[in-house]
Amino acid sequence: MYTEAVVGSKTITSNRVTPAVDQIELRNKYERLLQGGSLAKSEVENILETIRKLILEQGLPVEEQAEANLLRDNIGGCSLRGRIWKALLRIKNIDARFYISCIEQGASEKQEKIIQDVYRTLPKDIKFQERVPHSRLVRVLNTFFWNHGGDRSMFVYQQSLSYILAPYLYTMSEVEAFYCFKRLTTKICPTYLMEGSIGVYAGCKVCFI
Repeated sequence: MYTEAVVGSKTITSNRVTPAVDQIELRNKYERLLQGGSLAKSEVENILETIRKLILEQGLPVEEQAEANLLRDNIGGCSLRGRIWKALLRIKNIDARFYISCIEQGASEKQEKIIQDVYRTLPKDIKFQERVPHSRLVRVLNTFFWNHGGDRSMFVYQQSLSYILAPYLYTMSEVEAFYCFKRLTTKICPTYLMEGSIGVYAGCKVCFI
């Protein structure tokens, strides 16, 4: 089939044939890479690089119904997509007790802004709305600012943080989503949350290069 790529205002069409991806085999490839175990740092890096390459070349397999059922019913667990994100973000330890203790502190000082943002998050996406209640988005964002808010923090609330959090809550448990979101925003792209929207403007500049 033909593939298209949009570069600037031009659409480039290629007649390269894209082979159909066997979903079961693709899922098995990822499962083998995510087996874990005691690995040297160099081995971990090689696996992560292989995962990145596989994502670019073949994408991710579609979500299985069993995964969807667990996540929709809030039973727990994590989809394959979620496990891949955790691996790429290098999430090693999940402390559920710490997360619960933060929830018990109640609303953070950012509560009002959080609620305003949450109700604007993917309102027309029926699947998302059925799977992820607003209360989960509010809890995770409040918990984050209990840990990274306050007068001495270099982080400020930015509009649409709930959009960044949303994919994690759609693919994994609430506590796992918290740790992924925390890792992404404080370690991978911390300038997005800094005073003056440094990271936001930097991202906008990239779009207009």
